[in-house]
Amino acid sequence: VHQQTQTDARTAMDAMTMHLRNGIAGSVQICSCNNQVCGNAACAALITIPPNSQINFLTQDGHFIQFVWVSNQGRNQLRMSDYPPVLGSNPLLPAHMPPLLADSHTDTVLANNVGSIMFTGDYRDFSVVNVSLRIDAPLDQSGNPNMITTMILPTQSVRMISTQ
Repeated sequence: VHQQTQTDARTAMDAMTMHLRNGIAGSVQICSCNNQVCGNAACAALITIPPNSQINFLTQDGHFIQFVWVSNQGRNQLRMSDYPPVLGSNPLLPAHMPPLLADSHTDTVLANNVGSIMFTGDYRDFSVVNVSLRIDAPLDQSGNPNMITTMILPTQSVRMISTQ
């Protein structure tokens, strides 16, 4: 179980850092909304959602990428949504964001049993995003909270693309 947890954590971190490296720094939004877009009028931080557990950004090829912590029937997941570029506009989105069509995106579960995920910016360099990930996987099916293995990966600092 420990080795599988370690592999799952590293695979999820690799996927996030790969997409963040292709992201445009000026398009980053970090929040705790679990909504389609951070900063949306419907975005209200909830006590049950970990702080800074969602990031949205544009990639250099126009995709809108979102990583978000989601609690699904007591199973905390890290999910990725990828919205391809489309034409048109959406008044709910900031001007630099592309419009999103609900049926045009792909959702992928990157990891299960996510104890915490945190995205933070670097005040010294706005093109750097730090990513922290912890996975708490059960060792058995008993549901005993003492029977878990925890994998905490070192915080990864990722430099995004500074200009479009």
